[in-house]
Amino acid sequence: MSVLKRDVGTWDCELKFYPDPNGQPVVSKAVESNYMVGTLWVVGDFRGEMAGTSFPGSSQMGSDAKRKKYIG
Repeated sequence: MSVLKRDVGTWDCELKFYPDPNGQPVVSKAVESNYMVGTLWVVGDFRGEMAGTSFPGSSQMGSDAKRKKYIG
């Protein structure tokens, strides 16, 4: 199984934000859904909440065959 395929699926996430470096973190939950595009790319959709505000995100991870590296 390729490294990229291991990230495919729906993942429950926990976010920790430290508004005060010496204090306790603010913790919230999120969900990330990743799917393959072809055989060399994984696209991700992230949905969560941070401090009462919607926290959306997206990602693209792939394999650069020419440089032989993973990129994002």
